[in-house]
Amino acid sequence: MDLHSREVKKLTDGQVPRQLRAGFVCTRDDAEIIFAKDKDGDEQNNLFKLHLATANVVQMNDSPKTQEYAGPMHPDNTCMAVMSNQAGQMNVFALDLKHKTHEWKQLTQFKAPAFAVGWSPDGRWLAVILNESPNLKNQDSYLVRDDGSEIHRILSLKEGSRDNVADWHPDGKRLAFTSDVLGSNRAGILHLETGEVRWLSPEQSDAEEYAESFSKNGEWLAVIRNRHSAMMPVLYHVETGQARVPRLPEGIAVGSSFVLGDSKLLVLLTSATRRPELILYDLASDTYEVLLPAEYGSIDPSVFVEDEHIWYQSYDGRKVPALLYKPLR
Repeated sequence: MDLHSREVKKLTDGQVPRQLRAGFVCTRDDAEIIFAKDKDGDEQNNLFKLHLATANVVQMNDSPKTQEYAGPMHPDNTCMAVMSNQAGQMNVFALDLKHKTHEWKQLTQFKAPAFAVGWSPDGRWLAVILNESPNLKNQDSYLVRDDGSEIHRILSLKEGSRDNVADWHPDGKRLAFTSDVLGSNRAGILHLETGEVRWLSPEQSDAEEYAESFSKNGEWLAVIRNRHSAMMPVLYHVETGQARVPRLPEGIAVGSSFVLGDSKLLVLLTSATRRPELILYDLASDTYEVLLPAEYGSIDPSVFVEDEHIWYQSYDGRKVPALLYKPLR
């Protein structure tokens, strides 16, 4: 879809999976989309690339005994990070995109699964998350050199906490992260030079927040706020920490990608009374439009009922959350 004209161009006719759960990534020049797909139902993900100009799909590797998951594209577009178990455990590799041979270079060699998050703006470092602790609940964040020659841990707030970086600030000196070190998930910013952690999510809250992405100009950080079974985007001003909540119907709104010069947000919105729709939120006017409306077929959407978040009192004094649907009649 061209976000200026709203023109939609169909590129494939059955060549990609019905659900791209194994991941996909666009090249930096917007010439190709690389995605994972099993071959002939072998349930082993291989990588394929779709040429946008020709709609031609080419298989990049054929490894019937391994799993590959597309990761972030390098800033210079010469390689991409890939999660693969071709060396045993799921680790991070750099896949060369300059040559037709598509050579692999292993960047991490951990006993536990490692997952790539994103390259630094200068392309020298790759942020990854993994767990080297015997505590299975633990998760820490690391930086890996682009050639795999160096790796060091950058975020580990407490043994047993899940401390996951999410996105690089455009200045290359800060990373957004999510941590449950205080019991519930909160979003913050890590300063690499000093190791300083600055929280954006309030400490006392009935909601959990997950860091998503910075705006291209670095002014805002988008997070997802999970409160009473509703997930909605919240924007934090990076310098002041002030929160801005977009005016959206309550439901499940995820994605929160800054587009069109940081003037709008691209969000996938659904709720108890509406199927998923792709919407474009205007940050200047606090209004939104539906880019891809939901299809209902023969079902009348007016028969759907709103959900109500309630609590049940448990025998031990705890409150158990639930969603209640009351029939229209």
